[in-house]
Amino acid sequence: MAAKTLQFAATHSLSFTFFPRWLRNAEKGTPIEAVRLHSDSMVVCEQMLVQGQVQFLLCHRHPDVPPLLAPDQFVSRKIGEDVLVPLVGASAHFGSSPASLPYLAYTEESGLGRIVAHRLQGKEDCLHLKPLFSSHLAAVLMSMALESKGVAWLSRSLTEQEVVDGRLVRAFDESWDIPLDIHLTRPLAPISPFAEAFWAGVGASGSPG
Repeated sequence: MAAKTLQFAATHSLSFTFFPRWLRNAEKGTPIEAVRLHSDSMVVCEQMLVQGQVQFLLCHRHPDVPPLLAPDQFVSRKIGEDVLVPLVGASAHFGSSPASLPYLAYTEESGLGRIVAHRLQGKEDCLHLKPLFSSHLAAVLMSMALESKGVAWLSRSLTEQEVVDGRLVRAFDESWDIPLDIHLTRPLAPISPFAEAFWAGVGASGSPG
């Protein structure tokens, strides 16, 4: 690993939209010579961080859904906010009851899947949603929603343009939204001096990961 190369693992949905903008802003404080981004599911990204293959993990977090990473070995900082919104294709017609909607679900490998599954527990209407299609890729679920195949909880950062264009619309009101934090996580063990300097520039306060 080159001394001045920053190695990130990021979930797919953040790799496409959030990461490029965030990195551009981060560069204003510390010029970055080289970046290597590994984009994958949450499970794979966590494994890469644990195994030391990357220095940083970029992912969505929810305060009620603790990460699987050991809190005594990793630390994280909140670097942004997002929200999961239940969306369907503009031409979809499934009826007015949530139970009548085919459900486009995340698989277990997905960090967003963990969050959605946790938040939908206890919502009686939602327990009747039957997964029509499952994927760990938010972009794939978005494509299915655009084809009016069902409802998917999709991040605002990923679907902003599709919503503005009117191609995706709300399936339910705001009470079904799931607010998210975006976190950057690193090991507590030392990383390269350049990566340490980058981390120091990200923010002054961290929260246990």
